[in-house]
Amino acid sequence: MVKKIYTDELSLWVDKKRNDRKRKDKSLVSFLAVRLDIKSAIDAGYSKKTIWEHLTETGKISYGYQTFLQHVKKHIKNEIANKETETREKIKDDNSTPKKQLPKKRPPSEGFNFNSAPNEEDLI
Repeated sequence: MVKKIYTDELSLWVDKKRNDRKRKDKSLVSFLAVRLDIKSAIDAGYSKKTIWEHLTETGKISYGYQTFLQHVKKHIKNEIANKETETREKIKDDNSTPKKQLPKKRPPSEGFNFNSAPNEEDLI
């Protein structure tokens, strides 16, 4: 009988362990595959918890809720925030065209002076 060398046995064990390990990007790949469905469900008003539960029960994803939330925050919320920023900038650019100028206000006097008799020029 041939006795195995411990380092050979250890090497086989390490290779097996390496193959058994989950890939870190496996959750990201499965998330990106259903990202549009998740985004439309969020837009429709469903809670993230409900969406996650449904996706795990149907077998579309197989990772925890916290990982799901991280992916939503990184890949969906940032996308929405970027679109909102672009929209705000576009509105700001559209509003930069000059509009009807408001009349200039009178310079403030020192302190408040109440006059019970109105100035007829100020009345319409």
